[in-house]
Amino acid sequence: MQILAGAAMNPTTRKRLSSLALQACFAAAVWLLSSGLPLRAQSCTVLIDSTLNFGDVDPASNNPTDYVGTLTVDCKNLHDQYVRACVNFGLVTGSWTLRTMKQGTNSLNFNFYQDAARTYLWTSTSDPSRMTFIADIYNPGGSAIRTYSIYGRIPGGQKPNLGTYSSTFTTNEGTVQVAEFNSTYGPPTCTSSTPPINSRFSFTVVANVGTSCSVSATNIDFGQQGVLSAAVNATGVITTTCGTGTTYSLALSAGSGVGATVGARRMTRSGGNETLAYGLYVDAGRTQPWGDGSSGSSTVAGIGNASAQTNTVYAKLPPQSAAIGTYADTIIVTVTF
Repeated sequence: MQILAGAAMNPTTRKRLSSLALQACFAAAVWLLSSGLPLRAQSCTVLIDSTLNFGDVDPASNNPTDYVGTLTVDCKNLHDQYVRACVNFGLVTGSWTLRTMKQGTNSLNFNFYQDAARTYLWTSTSDPSRMTFIADIYNPGGSAIRTYSIYGRIPGGQKPNLGTYSSTFTTNEGTVQVAEFNSTYGPPTCTSSTPPINSRFSFTVVANVGTSCSVSATNIDFGQQGVLSAAVNATGVITTTCGTGTTYSLALSAGSGVGATVGARRMTRSGGNETLAYGLYVDAGRTQPWGDGSSGSSTVAGIGNASAQTNTVYAKLPPQSAAIGTYADTIIVTVTF
């Protein structure tokens, strides 16, 4: 007699992520760069998105979280052919190549970029590399308005703690320099000199690291058996990945067998309605049924660390009479967080 028996576990995830509306306020004025030209009666306004919203960050993901904003340069009553705007994002915490948002002593890395591929940083004239944003605008009619993109990125794989992270750019970090020029004089240089107080702006960058979990499971295979005169043991593995500090619990369903409960599961013969009794347990001694907390069963709890955590499922097929055939059952694994 041959009996093939197994139980498949299908993972499901219940997900709760909080959303965060990020608000940042900007006020920008202009500073005339020294370009060798006399000052003109001109009006230039630099506007940046009032909201830089990275939104929710999955703490267990290796993928980056991106943001795209806009910057607008609006100039009127210009006398020369071009205007150059140098927009600087200074440094609050971290480094020029890896800025940080803070939640107490915890950090979340991010940065600004000038290109969609996010390879060219957007920094300041205070940065030795001087990777400030430069907009040279042609204005044949004496006025011009242009809009540019700001590309933000939070790298994945950081494993941050849950909560809200922020970085406030005060008027010491946000500066705008604007100057007119023409083909005779050429564009001015974005200097590292300190701009006057009325050409500075402030803003806040915020992101929310919410709770997140994923779960997967291996099948349990009791193998090929003859007469079931002795108990047969097997094991499976449930792998859970949750954000750092996320509390979670793992529950197993009763399965698809007719009349099955979390304390008395049933595998069903393929092509028939005969069943085999078996059990799934929390402990290696196979005394405490692993279920959903009902009928004397237990669930398994954990605290996420943004890495894969494993739990062993202990299975037992007791001695019993059975018709020849292949038996199987499907168990649903649910992670609640």
